[in-house]
Amino acid sequence: MSDTEQIIKGYDPEIVRKLSRYLRPYLAVVLLAVSALLLATVAELLTPVVLQRTIDRSIIVSYRRVRARAVAAKSPDAAIFRTIESIERRPVIGEWIYLRGKELKNIDQATQADLVDRGVLDSARWYLFDLTIDDFRPLLAQRADLFETSDSFGAVRISDMRLLGKSERRTLRSGDIEGVSRGARVLLALLAGMLVFSFLQVYLMAYVGQGVMKSLRLQLFSHVLGLKLAYLQRRPVGGLVTRISNDVETLNELFANVATALLKDVCLIVGVVVTIVLLDARLAAMTIMTVPPIVIATALFRVPFILQVLHDVRNAKGDNFWTPMAKTIRGVSEETTTGVH
Repeated sequence: MSDTEQIIKGYDPEIVRKLSRYLRPYLAVVLLAVSALLLATVAELLTPVVLQRTIDRSIIVSYRRVRARAVAAKSPDAAIFRTIESIERRPVIGEWIYLRGKELKNIDQATQADLVDRGVLDSARWYLFDLTIDDFRPLLAQRADLFETSDSFGAVRISDMRLLGKSERRTLRSGDIEGVSRGARVLLALLAGMLVFSFLQVYLMAYVGQGVMKSLRLQLFSHVLGLKLAYLQRRPVGGLVTRISNDVETLNELFANVATALLKDVCLIVGVVVTIVLLDARLAAMTIMTVPPIVIATALFRVPFILQVLHDVRNAKGDNFWTPMAKTIRGVSEETTTGVH
């Protein structure tokens, strides 16, 4: 229990091995807490995905249309639309194929402008609805001049939707309203799951931390009682109090917060990278490019002399603050007990 020990390691496997034995009685609880943490992390990762899909599929819905002959294999423009998967399976009304607006993101603006000038791509934005799901026939019969239809699909310019009444727009977008309601239910379920599993993880790890702290303090108390009086006379009381109380509390913080926060951050980083790769590979590549500078900056900051300075400050604080305070409190206690002032 020396106050002048040199600690310059950020990670010591031997210390971790010694501390891990205190977790063995709580192994099942730790595994349950880790499982709860993983489930809460999955729910946290799925939340923005559900929001994004609900917004793209049920709130901000717009289509662009391209002439079907332009995507034919022998068309000179076929290569432009080659990046769009299964374009031939997209909804068709008349001679037009309808594509979601974001499906044209890989075609640069200059090329799109040229396609619009040649009449291959329509500049207007359309709202597309499925005639096989909802019965829109009465509305189509009343406002036939606004709609273009096929056997399976109907379409209306988004700019023309303001000509429809509120009830007519509600009828037309009934599928989107149901999609928003469904997304809201899923989102609430994810938020509830995240809250429940996060609470469970915090509670279980706090329980483990308190159990480990109890075992450590009992062992330290027994060890201090077995020390020789000559050693105790040479040591400041405040130094012993600091080691026994504060250091054990730090270990409790390690088990209850630091370890779980580290595991959660790692899971979040991996999950975010995987999610971004699945959604947009180019955005994922740009995001990953920022990782090496952060790693280098962290490595430069965690040099040995910085850790040693931190340890020296900690020791100085213990010698100059806690030790005199402990002696003062002990003196007050003795004066109160003996009645000597």
